Amino acid sequence: MQNLIKLLTAITLLLVCSFTSNATHLMGGDIWVEKDANGKHILKHKNFRDTLGIPAYTQTDFVAFKWNTVTSAWDPISAPPGLSLTMPMNTANSGFLLLGVPYGVEMYNYESDAMLLDSIFALHGNGKYRFYANECCRNNAILNLTQKTSMIIHCEYTYDNMSANQSPRYLAIPVFFGPVNTPWVYNPLPFDPDADSIAWQIDTPVCAANQATGAYTYCGGYTTPSAAVTGPFTLNNVTGQLDWTPDLQGNFVASFIVTEYRNGIEIGNSIRDMQYIVTPDSIGGRRVAIPEFVPITGFGVNNQNTSSSYNYQYYYPGSPLTFTIGAMDQNNNDVLTMTAFSNLLNTNAATFTYSPTGNGNMVNGTFSWTPNANETRDQMIVIRANDGSYSKDFTIILKKFQAPNAVNDVEDKLASISVYPNPAKANQAVNFKVVAEESMQDIEIRILDLTGKVISTQSLDRLSVGVSNIELDQKLQAGFYVAQFVDTKENKTQVVKFVVQ
Repeated sequence: MQNLIKLLTAITLLLVCSFTSNATHLMGGDIWVEKDANGKHILKHKNFRDTLGIPAYTQTDFVAFKWNTVTSAWDPISAPPGLSLTMPMNTANSGFLLLGVPYGVEMYNYESDAMLLDSIFALHGNGKYRFYANECCRNNAILNLTQKTSMIIHCEYTYDNMSANQSPRYLAIPVFFGPVNTPWVYNPLPFDPDADSIAWQIDTPVCAANQATGAYTYCGGYTTPSAAVTGPFTLNNVTGQLDWTPDLQGNFVASFIVTEYRNGIEIGNSIRDMQYIVTPDSIGGRRVAIPEFVPITGFGVNNQNTSSSYNYQYYYPGSPLTFTIGAMDQNNNDVLTMTAFSNLLNTNAATFTYSPTGNGNMVNGTFSWTPNANETRDQMIVIRANDGSYSKDFTIILKKFQAPNAVNDVEDKLASISVYPNPAKANQAVNFKVVAEESMQDIEIRILDLTGKVISTQSLDRLSVGVSNIELDQKLQAGFYVAQFVDTKENKTQVVKFVVQ
């Protein structure tokens, strides 16, 4: 019944400002250049539409330009003889509904002919190219822009016949749906297959483009999605994770640009255009719940870079790495699923599986990977928990292990802290296992609920070197909690999350 009400609420929001009958109700997309199994360059385009609009186009036209280094302008490119600047729909993997979204959102994939881009590059030579698709139309219910008739999806790509290159892209599918006044966490997972350096930032959506000059026009009336003061719409510059606490219901749009660099020189970029739908935070007077994550085993729960706000896990080249992340929410009627996104999973170098634990609606997801003996790169994993309506992401960077005194993240580390049992039982003892590398004095344990309210505090005069077992001096009711271990003398804080059932 609750999911039915969520569905009706979502559809109502989509219909508030319905577009004309000839609109596709596009909700976002991206475009990029990659190579197929035969080494041919392919222009690929992905878009998303809600099912209230007309059917998706069977093919998408695109426009091409090459940067003229003499005139410092974009020169338009015509299709090679016998070919056209089109991307037919890949019908084998298009038209299916996105899972975990409580109303109809479909994904469509388009790609150019295998000879088209290579013919263009052969005719026009090395250099930087720009490609864009101009499609109609955005959903008219969007609140944070006034111009909605067209959606321009674009990318830039550098071709060099002596050096292989593919565009940066996004590995995770979008999330569209969540409650107001609730922290959202989403990561589109930007990635470059050539291991080029990449950077990303929030961009303004584009609604018009000049076919003669290649110039773009940003959407009129655009503003950053409305947010609570405590949770502004922000993108983490290390992980690409978006954090946002919306304070207004309705439809909002945002774009992200990921740029690739080689030898310090920008060689391309790719845009993702997305739409978010913010719904009520309560149903029938009861506040809705979204999934929360609980580290379980094998994951360094205290490995958090506090200055850049990201989680990391060390790997040892040549040695198996396995860790488990749990997820649940406070509505026991919800059935949770988990999905993971990573280049390691795309190339079958790693595996991810999840299964119910038998404790309420909690599920555990396990990631396994054996890095090559010569592996040195940082790898990124995004784990997404979904309860059938709402999603939440958990981002982890896998870093090659180094000596602790050479890693800044470890210098600020107080101790290794774990909770047992986890999940704990309501109104029963909660224990912390603390492994300290050095003795500490004046430690305060603070227990907070998910709203940030301090439930209890407990002081320790001294924490000895080695293993300490500490019993919390207050019994807790069922819910999600954060334990803060605060070194009041050094003004350092270490955090661990846990759940009570």
